[in-house]
Amino acid sequence: MMKKRIILCLLTGITFYLCPVLLSAQSQNCQAPPPSWVMMTNSSPTSITLAWAPTLGPSVSQYIVDGYDVTEGSDIPTVVVSGSTAACIITNLKGGHLYSFDISASYCTDGQAQALSTNFQGGSGTIIVTQIIELHNPCTPGNVIYPQSGSSYNFSISQSSMPPPGPYTNALVAELSFEQAIVHFGIAQYQNRMFIGQRTAPLTNYNFDFFPESSDDDVVYLERETDGKRVLTAEYVDYSVSSGKATVRITFDEPLTYFKYCAPNGVIHGDPNPPGERSDGSSDNSLPESENMIPSAPAPNPFSESVSLGYSLSSELPVEIGVYDPIGRLVRTVEQNASKPAGQYNATIDGAGLSAGVYFLRVRIGENSKVFSLVKHD
Repeated sequence: MMKKRIILCLLTGITFYLCPVLLSAQSQNCQAPPPSWVMMTNSSPTSITLAWAPTLGPSVSQYIVDGYDVTEGSDIPTVVVSGSTAACIITNLKGGHLYSFDISASYCTDGQAQALSTNFQGGSGTIIVTQIIELHNPCTPGNVIYPQSGSSYNFSISQSSMPPPGPYTNALVAELSFEQAIVHFGIAQYQNRMFIGQRTAPLTNYNFDFFPESSDDDVVYLERETDGKRVLTAEYVDYSVSSGKATVRITFDEPLTYFKYCAPNGVIHGDPNPPGERSDGSSDNSLPESENMIPSAPAPNPFSESVSLGYSLSSELPVEIGVYDPIGRLVRTVEQNASKPAGQYNATIDGAGLSAGVYFLRVRIGENSKVFSLVKHD
């Protein structure tokens, strides 16, 4: 049985290093080189998706993913993945916790070898309330909607080029009117964390405050001080390392006179009905039947020969679908249509000529876009 020592350190972002291991003589023949890199491709409030470089050389029998909750000081269940698959989903995580993972490769079905380790903050994002949020060259809210009670909208926010405490870039800037009162606020994100607060004077209205939900650190709400009436709720939905974007869902608890916003990265979609609970920790990013539809994931994934993606158009719109490598280079154009008529479609991504590894599929339909992680194996 192999013995190993995990070196832990509290870091921001993702850091890789080799973990010292001691191997018994019996396990020497099982030793396979560890992956050369590992990344988090997606996250939800309770889970993350890890992908890593397939081990080169002879066929690997299995990968072993050992997890450790650094915050609680406890192990999490080991995940064993077939050697033909260089990715896995880790579930049942806790928001805001620091986790460490060892990715080991083995030529045997019962032995481990050298491990590549990664530390990062949590499997979910958190929303941090600030009294005042400082924004660098903020855009001017010009888009306007008229929310009813229970309506919700998802906004995509790119990472700020400035770390906390700011001033932040790429923020969602908003202005709302509720019963003749006006509130100005912003939401920025940096390394899987969101920062929400009211704008600096003279724009700030001190009759309203943001408060974190006591039972859930990825939810905050805006409340009127005089009567405690909750106006809106902001919920962290997910984060994609491939695009550097996080998603926040804003649900309106009260009907507003108006809600103005400017979002440099756009609105993912709006839903006139309250969002349902996420039983599996994932977000519901589907659109109503009358809108353009992109499925939750391409299939099969991982794939060897090809992978398919279905979508529908409610009207004539431009469609762009492309495959990108981990550093953002376009490696394959799947579709490039300046205008495509309404209808049901299925796009096929041919795996021929693509080496084994992780790729990202970007789908853009009109003003809507989404990025999926793909794992190609031989």
